[in-house]
Amino acid sequence: MTLTISREERDVLHGLLCRRLFILGMEPIELARKESVAVEEVAESFGEDLRLMNDLGWEFEGTSSSVELTMPADSLAKTVKRLRRDARRAPCESRHEREPDETDDERWRRFREGVEVCEALLQRLDSPPEPDDGPQPISGVSPEQAAQHELGPYTPVTDGFVLSAVERAVLHEQEDSALTSAVVAHLGFEWGPPTNQFLFPRLEELQHAGLLTNTPRREEPFWSLTTVGRERLDHDREAGEVGDLPESPQHRAWRHARVEAAVRIDQFRGEQTQALEAAYELTYRHQPSMSAEWFLVAERLRWTTWRMASAIYCLYEWPEPADEFPDVDQNPGPRPGRRAISAWGKAPYES
Repeated sequence: MTLTISREERDVLHGLLCRRLFILGMEPIELARKESVAVEEVAESFGEDLRLMNDLGWEFEGTSSSVELTMPADSLAKTVKRLRRDARRAPCESRHEREPDETDDERWRRFREGVEVCEALLQRLDSPPEPDDGPQPISGVSPEQAAQHELGPYTPVTDGFVLSAVERAVLHEQEDSALTSAVVAHLGFEWGPPTNQFLFPRLEELQHAGLLTNTPRREEPFWSLTTVGRERLDHDREAGEVGDLPESPQHRAWRHARVEAAVRIDQFRGEQTQALEAAYELTYRHQPSMSAEWFLVAERLRWTTWRMASAIYCLYEWPEPADEFPDVDQNPGPRPGRRAISAWGKAPYES
């Protein structure tokens, strides 16, 4: 199998590979420790990296309008997934002295483009041939929605896929069951009547089959796997019939927060500076300042400082969540919490 990519996609992959091979080059043992793999896997991955670089070409910028990648599909997928992981981690890591001289925002956008290109290529590698006899059950949403990691309309999915979504929803909610809306989000579907009219009967079918259990709470159904359902999910996974779930809600929240922080942090920095200037003006102006003015500035400083700190945390310090664990902020700081980007709206002291 071969995969043809554009020159723009080639240049993005080339930049990520150069960073991995030449800028961040580490000793095999150190790299194995960082990536939590055996040294033998590092040697194998190094060979795959070089093979991809050979397909891309060693020159800095491509000259052809397209490039054909000839390495085996499974090796190419593993290599692209490593590059995607590197691109996701990079904005949260210290800048290497040999990396380009760019602003934090430019750096973040460069690696975000790398993530998007890798995800688009992985989707093209995974796309099955079109069926000849109507829609068949698939694991997830449409290729376009999957590439964008956003919620989409309901599409048919396998039993194992639904069971896997319930399992992850229960894990991330840190409860013994998960609300239907949480299951829908883990399936990658938009919540609403178009989804519910198909999914609710499907969940009830799995319940009647003894694979799911339904526990009503606050007049809402909460779902969890039965012992039989867990055995069925394990069996389907071993048979390779489940597939990968779409982006989890906790990862989507992390990603959206980083995007919002990258876009708005310069605005927040400017408003923080204005608040500091207002406090300075009150401190050193000739005429006496009234207590009401100071209380207003104090509230303004508290608000702009919290929002600036929250944006910095979301952009640089919030670790990328893994699906294997619930993402809980153990030290959220002052209310409403440093991850509460919905509170970045209108300042409370404004009328």
